[in-house]
Amino acid sequence: MNIAEVNFNLKNDFENRINRLILAINNSGRGYGWQNQPKRSHETGTYLEGEPFDFIILSSGYNCVFDAKMTQQDNYKIMKKDIKQANNLFKCYMTGMDAFFLIYFFKKNTYRKIHILDFLNILGTKKNIKFEDCEKFRLERMF
Repeated sequence: MNIAEVNFNLKNDFENRINRLILAINNSGRGYGWQNQPKRSHETGTYLEGEPFDFIILSSGYNCVFDAKMTQQDNYKIMKKDIKQANNLFKCYMTGMDAFFLIYFFKKNTYRKIHILDFLNILGTKKNIKFEDCEKFRLERMF
């Protein structure tokens, strides 16, 4: 298995964990959540545009939007698409929702949250999100 296959499998496992949580929320009757999908042509299924961000969760007492990221390093390299996603997350934040990037640090086997305002502040001065820039986060918090 090459590194691209390993990364694909890790990303799928990470998103599957989140999707299992969303399924539990949806089945509980205490909220609803879903994973956004990229825009595709109706005729051919051709990729047109990426999703605004990955996930939306609306539950009793907690509403959030976030994009899931993963890194095998001690930092996450900010990519061009992250800036567009950050703008969309910020719009949701302005409506009162919790908006953030959820980063899985593979080496440390842990999730970390970086709030959209912190991300935007870092964006002005750095090209990476360090593990230390993020706060602890438990997926169960969304339930």
